Amino acid sequence: MVGICAVIFLFGKGNAANLVEPQPGRFSMNLLSAFGVALVATFWAYKGWESATYSAGEVKQPERNMPLGILIGLTAVIALYLLANLAYLYVLPAGVIAQTPRVAAEAMKVAVGPAGASIISFIILFSIMGAANQNLLCSPRVYFAMSRDGLFFKNIARVHPRYLTPHVSIIAISLWSVVLSLSGTFEQLFTYVVFGQWLFFGLTGAAVFVLRKKRPDLPRPYKTWGYPLTPALFVLAAFLISLNSLLKEFWNSLAGLAIIVLGVPAYFYWKRKETTSSPGATGK
Repeated sequence: MVGICAVIFLFGKGNAANLVEPQPGRFSMNLLSAFGVALVATFWAYKGWESATYSAGEVKQPERNMPLGILIGLTAVIALYLLANLAYLYVLPAGVIAQTPRVAAEAMKVAVGPAGASIISFIILFSIMGAANQNLLCSPRVYFAMSRDGLFFKNIARVHPRYLTPHVSIIAISLWSVVLSLSGTFEQLFTYVVFGQWLFFGLTGAAVFVLRKKRPDLPRPYKTWGYPLTPALFVLAAFLISLNSLLKEFWNSLAGLAIIVLGVPAYFYWKRKETTSSPGATGK
């Protein structure tokens, strides 16, 4: 990414005027709402920071390394994204970017010609493969943990005897990903995900308050910075993002909500099954 930005800055006949902040328009609630919808796509670009926690059980000193890794990773990603956007704006006016579906390819085309667009498309393909690899590493751990806790099919928790990986969970989530990829457009899918995830991010943040009150005895190797203000602001922002997404992208958000609701009966089924099969329930 740094190399691509360097090529654009060095060889692109850009205009520094593109980087000047445009004159602000009149503020309205519609503008604020539109900004919230734009954040849906933006949050998708930054999505992945939470995935590192899925494999925390396999990390040495997770109480130290997980927060540190997330902080370093997010800082690096923010810096790279800002650099990339500066490079794109340098050679492409904001109006052109708004009408261009493949901004990186167009920026490279302006900088070094049509060959640049082909090169960047090839590089993006490898980036997609890297993102898929990250998902295959982290996401199956969710199914694995659910199965291990008795909230999913037992076979999902099986570990490969040679590679020591949750191979059944990897296969299951790969098949489900194929089904989802065939069920809608890219924009529809990331709206499902962003709406649902930020809803649960808000619930997770709220759980910080609940657990502090109900379970003050629990060990807390990592404590939230700025408590209680930090988690309170996070919870408020998460629910506002979800609400705005529901209002402005109603049908796509509703589809994401429907997928979540479909999981509720399954949760209670496995919860009841776990209770009835426990030693206390059978009198053993």
